[in-house]
Amino acid sequence: MHVAGVPVRNQATLAFAKHYSVQVLTCRPADPATKGGVENAVKIAKADIVPTKTNLLPAYVSFAELEAACRQFMEQVNTREHRITRRRPADMLAEEAKALHRILEAAYTVAYGVGRRVPENTPMVSFENAQYSVPAHLLGEEVFVRFHGTGTDAQAVIVHAGRDGPVEVARHGPAPGAASVAV
Repeated sequence: MHVAGVPVRNQATLAFAKHYSVQVLTCRPADPATKGGVENAVKIAKADIVPTKTNLLPAYVSFAELEAACRQFMEQVNTREHRITRRRPADMLAEEAKALHRILEAAYTVAYGVGRRVPENTPMVSFENAQYSVPAHLLGEEVFVRFHGTGTDAQAVIVHAGRDGPVEVARHGPAPGAASVAV
C-alpha cells in the first residue's frame, strides 16, 4: 500500500527478498504504467495459456497438465526471434545469466514457522510457553514450529527441513504451559 505517496512494504516480503538478494519494486495500485512487465505477463498468460473461460477445470485435468502447457508455451516464445530485439530470448538469457547471482541452497524457511533446536537429550521443543514432542531421530536437529488454525481447532505444526525437503514431523493440539506428546 501507499501512504501519502510513499510505499509501505510488507516486512515478511522484504525479509524474503533479502534472503535471496533480490529487490522488491513497489508499483502504484491500478497504474499499469508502473508495472508494465507484470501487466504484459498477465496479458500473455490470458491470451496464450489460460483458456478464455474463467474456470480452468474443464481445460486442464490437473495442475501438472497446466504446468506442461506453461512449459510448452515458454519453449515456444523463448526459442523464436523477438519482434523488437530480433534475438531469441533464450540466447539473451544465456548472456544475462553471467551477471546473475546464484540462489542460496538454503530455503527461506519463514513459512515453516519459528526455528527451534531439538536438544541432544530430549525430543521436545519449546514454543509459545509449551513443550511439544518430536520424533527421537531429530535429536540435535533444527525444526520449525507454527500454529495452524485458531481457538480450539488450533494445532502446533512441527516441520523438519532435511535433505529431501520440508516434512511435517508432528502435529499437536495447543497446550499452553504443559507438555504435549504426539500420538
